[in-house]
Amino acid sequence: MNRPHDAGRSVSLTAAEQAAMRYLDALEAGDIDAVEAIWAQAAVSPELEQLLCDVSDGLADELGLNRDWKGDVRWLKDLVHRHFPPDQEEPAVLTAGSVAARLQGDIALLEGFSTSDREANSVLLANTSPVPAALGARVLEGWVSELGTSASPRYWKEFRKVAVLLAMGRTQRVGELSAARKATRTDKGDKQ
Repeated sequence: MNRPHDAGRSVSLTAAEQAAMRYLDALEAGDIDAVEAIWAQAAVSPELEQLLCDVSDGLADELGLNRDWKGDVRWLKDLVHRHFPPDQEEPAVLTAGSVAARLQGDIALLEGFSTSDREANSVLLANTSPVPAALGARVLEGWVSELGTSASPRYWKEFRKVAVLLAMGRTQRVGELSAARKATRTDKGDKQ
């Protein structure tokens, strides 16, 4: 990626500058997962962290936000609720496509994959095969052979990690929803 021109010559962007550009694109697109992935990169790159802070401060100035964001938390939450669509309900079953979509959203991880692994991930995006509940190494190998999509062992290792994390997150959300429903029923019972 190059800057348009600096005094008539093309100038290459550093990796941190490229990540900052992806950060702006992700913010503009409302891609929270990509924003989160880029901030995760910044956690180990002081240069990127400083760039993201500078970009965020500049955006805050443009929006008229106080740089002391603690005072603007309510206002910021309101903006998020008004301008970002609510999460779509997740499918009841974790699929190969939903795991591939999460991998696709992790730019840093995706860039580390080979071209053939990225192509395999693109193919899997449309795959609605349910991910097995138990994803041990042998179960994964058998399931992968049924998918008919070939990728490197590194890709499948990352796929498995993401699938396990997504499954854990879904389990936690189900528990939270159940607790919220119980609390709502209790509240309604108290009013009667």
